[in-house]
Amino acid sequence: MRSNISSNRASPRRTSREAQNRAAAAAAEPADEHETPHASRRLEVGLMVFSVLIALAGIGLAYRFYVTSPEIVRAARRALGRRSPVCC
Repeated sequence: MRSNISSNRASPRRTSREAQNRAAAAAAEPADEHETPHASRRLEVGLMVFSVLIALAGIGLAYRFYVTSPEIVRAARRALGRRSPVCC
């Protein structure tokens, strides 16, 4: 009878294997419906190009205002009533 009772108990080794199998099965299941969808590769590249173009436009405007035509900055500061000791 003693062997009968001990055979009905789950061994720690069996329990950990079952837990590992359940964890592996859960990892292999398809993603949850609440997971955030990913944007397409084309959309991501398009947004990167757009942001680079905006950055280059800002650099170009800054160059124009402060290097080639600083009078634009002076006129804008006078119109706004601001004086800056740093520039112009």
